[in-house]
Amino acid sequence: MKYSQFNSLIRVSEKSDILYNALTHLFVVLPHGLVPATPEELDEPIISTYTKHGFIVPKELDETSGIFEQYRQTSDNNSDFILTINPTLECNFRCWYCYETHAKNMVMSEKVKIKVYKLIANLIRKYPLLTLSFFGGEPMLEFDSTIKPIMEWASQEAKKHNHLIRYTFTTNGFLINEDIADFLKNYPCNAFQITLDGNKESHNRTRVANDADSFLTIINNIKLLCQKGLHVLLRLNLTIANVDGAFDIPDYFKNFTPEEKNHLKVTCEQVWQDIENGSIYDKVICLRKRFKDIGILHEAKNLDSIQHCCYGDKKNSAVVNYDGRVFKCTAIDFNNHDPEGYISEEGNLCFSQDSYKTMLERRRDKMKNFKCASCRILPLCNGGCFRKIMYKNGHSCLFPTDEEKNKMILENIEEIIYAKQ
Repeated sequence: MKYSQFNSLIRVSEKSDILYNALTHLFVVLPHGLVPATPEELDEPIISTYTKHGFIVPKELDETSGIFEQYRQTSDNNSDFILTINPTLECNFRCWYCYETHAKNMVMSEKVKIKVYKLIANLIRKYPLLTLSFFGGEPMLEFDSTIKPIMEWASQEAKKHNHLIRYTFTTNGFLINEDIADFLKNYPCNAFQITLDGNKESHNRTRVANDADSFLTIINNIKLLCQKGLHVLLRLNLTIANVDGAFDIPDYFKNFTPEEKNHLKVTCEQVWQDIENGSIYDKVICLRKRFKDIGILHEAKNLDSIQHCCYGDKKNSAVVNYDGRVFKCTAIDFNNHDPEGYISEEGNLCFSQDSYKTMLERRRDKMKNFKCASCRILPLCNGGCFRKIMYKNGHSCLFPTDEEKNKMILENIEEIIYAKQ
């Protein structure tokens, strides 16, 4: 027997250590210095308990190969397909942190729509479950011209083949109205991700809407969706500058009924351009509690990045831009990024040879990367986000120091404790 390579022993006080396993997500608080160098030195009852919970494993077990096999099975899963559609790259706001270039007339032509219809039909025939996710730009700008007809037609196709379909939306929420909500409530819409940028003052400064109060308009529209039984994930975009003011936000949701609150969850995210300015995690924990006190829960974090890997890592996923170009990731400036493929006249996804080679190489590199294969947080990181690695100028690791790894682990432990409360 041996200690799991995914164990971390972190000193959290003068008298205490935490033993955490990144694969099982279990932890135990121990007196400092209690864990011996080898498991053979432990008492038999402790060996039995540690083995049961993954802290001790058979000596011959190759834990890394098991992780990579799980990753392969998840990313190659043929039971579903995730298709993201950008009906437009135009937007009614100009948020300072947005990475996209916005211009007029960036809307889906009828020629592209015909290809998209054919693509959806082919995917519905092939996969038992199709998730259509509308992104942008602001997708609701093209609700009547693009989203509505696609949903009507795709749902009919899914019914014809007795296959499942579901819809998700990433929207700023400003343009939602009674007619849109009444239409959407009749379809399997799993989630609307809607964002607020801090409290009323901070948000309205970021999202200017002529004479309208965009903050209150969006909150009223969230309430409307919840009244219709549609699920909303409220994402708070936070920075060091606006996090203190964000403690006002829960007050605006106190008048939601218990039933409406059941359709609403919140997630707090630090804007990625602000992360290098310092952590706001401790304040986020307190802000979550404010929401919980009024009956709104925080979205549970997926700790297992192997079983819940990024859609961009999955073989069966694609992003179709308004102009018909095909990508694998939404976190890019589509106007200044080379496409990875296109839709054929027959409605098939055609990835370029270079793009397909890159996807294969990325997986191969991840599986052969010694630093990843020997890392104690591999099940949490899964080799990292390719886009973030590129943003960090090609650094091979997003958490290169023990301090950064331990910080990630302690935040995950906070998530585990929160989920059990």
